[in-house]
Amino acid sequence: MTESIIGFDNATVSNPATMPSEMFHPEAVSAVNKCQTSEARRLVIYDLFRKLINTDIYHIGGTYTNDNPDLWFYYSLSACPGGNFLLSLFTCHRSSGVFSIGISEGSEFTQKRDCPQSLYSSETLSWQTYLSGQANENHYIKTFKFNKSKMETWENKFLCIPIKIETNCQQILNNNIVKQIKVAHDFGDVLTKEENTDFILVSITKRQFPVHQAILAVHSPVLRDLIKSSSSKTALIDLNDHDMELLLQFIYTGTIKEVHQVDCLNLLEIADKFQLKNLVLLTQHVIKEQIDLKNAVEVAV
Repeated sequence: MTESIIGFDNATVSNPATMPSEMFHPEAVSAVNKCQTSEARRLVIYDLFRKLINTDIYHIGGTYTNDNPDLWFYYSLSACPGGNFLLSLFTCHRSSGVFSIGISEGSEFTQKRDCPQSLYSSETLSWQTYLSGQANENHYIKTFKFNKSKMETWENKFLCIPIKIETNCQQILNNNIVKQIKVAHDFGDVLTKEENTDFILVSITKRQFPVHQAILAVHSPVLRDLIKSSSSKTALIDLNDHDMELLLQFIYTGTIKEVHQVDCLNLLEIADKFQLKNLVLLTQHVIKEQIDLKNAVEVAV
């Protein structure tokens, strides 16, 4: 999503004098404020009820580091049965790399006495890390559910959603992230026992690896498409036996045993080939620890 597609909503900013100070606050991501990424503390959405007439995609605003754009936030509105609406938040990452967003974990909005035009959700944040392989990738953040009858009282109100953004990769790729990756899923016993397998991956040496379609499809979109397009229960993978073992070890357990002793540049290629974002995070963390003057050029290439 580019700026030419999600330009400013003229109806929103046609009369800045009528808008509350929240829209212009340095910490607010809004249509009328050039917010610095490190200072962003809330997303400000204007007059949500009016926009229900046409459920569509609407911009919120962007964040910057100095004059360089980092993230652009937008949302979609969808009508549901029972007079309910879904507001889904997204962001467009203007560059490649890793970033993390803390977003309000609450779903209820309340009015503050000192700011009657604005409604706030919980200040408690829930964090999620994202990886963009290239510039201008879009990422889903969160969905809020609203009832139309309640939203009728929100006309000319502002929704303020607490948020915080972290773009420092050295802070994101820490031991806590690695631990989360490792414990996210572990089907190691299932892989070892080879019980109830329903598909076979074949390495370039013709060695067969019995696997489970569901587990592969959940963790790798590349393998999911391969399984869907296969006319049999077998597929040839362009990997040697060792790399195939590493691939399946990560898919089934969420980690790589003794990862510091593995060629992490090779692991990074496997992660990219099969679109394993968590393996990219894990590998980058190890490379960060191992990089030195002798291998810096090779790593950069």
